Amino acid sequence: MDDVHPARAVVARYMEMSGRLDAEGLAACFAPQAGLHGHLGAKVLSATAEAYVADVRRLAAAQTSMTAYQAEMVEFAATGGIARATVRMDGFAGRGFVDYLHLMEQDGTWRIVGKTFTTL
Repeated sequence: MDDVHPARAVVARYMEMSGRLDAEGLAACFAPQAGLHGHLGAKVLSATAEAYVADVRRLAAAQTSMTAYQAEMVEFAATGGIARATVRMDGFAGRGFVDYLHLMEQDGTWRIVGKTFTTL
């Protein structure tokens, strides 16, 4: 893994802001119109990343405990102006997740352009 790649910093911020339930910090990680697709238990979701940000905002307003939260980037690869990362989250609002993040560099800035996920 390339430990200094700028896309890794975006993924690290995504993990940190998710754990802090910081919706505004999290929103900055995503490109406008970034896609969000996955399985939340038996429910299939397909939306923009704003749906995740809104859920984080709701969890923060409800003062959801995140004391058990842990996140790890378990895989990362980059080629040119694109990158992908696999993130495992445990204890996010009491659930475990695996997120596959796709990132792209545009105008010198790296952002998440797509997220697919599943609950564990």
